Amino acid sequence: SGASPHVAGAFALIWSALPHLAGRVDETEELLERSAVPLTSAIVCNGLSGSEVPNPLFGWGRLDVAAAHALATQRVAHQQRGGPHP
Repeated sequence: SGASPHVAGAFALIWSALPHLAGRVDETEELLERSAVPLTSAIVCNGLSGSEVPNPLFGWGRLDVAAAHALATQRVAHQQRGGPHP
């Protein structure tokens, strides 16, 4: 995918800023998916609608590494207080 270098860079930034996530691929992936800016389209690709998220055109949407960092930081703060993570 053309997005692969961007996703790899997002992982590197997150793991650099939040070393406790390094190597935790599933958790980092989930952070990036939840923090992505959803993008949709009226285009249908191989019978798959572009109007839902994820979709075959934009996947989960546009990466927002700052939002992923904020979400991860918020989770750590909740865990330190003993609450559930958002």
